Amino acid sequence: MADYELDEIHRIRREISAKFNHDMGKLVAHYQALEKSIVNLVNTNLQIHHLKIRNPSKLPTEKQRINY
Repeated sequence: MADYELDEIHRIRREISAKFNHDMGKLVAHYQALEKSIVNLVNTNLQIHHLKIRNPSKLPTEKQRINY
């Protein structure tokens, strides 16, 4: 990897760290919350996909999907 690529990676890491006042706990909490929301989204999509296959009449409404 070229030096300019490493410099860019380091710059981005510093930028991300600065968004959380260089507090590792806040950064980790942010990524944990992000991970949880992604898992919930994937699980919701899997449930919807399963319902489409098994029983399309039981699909959740848009409001129900938003409240997941």
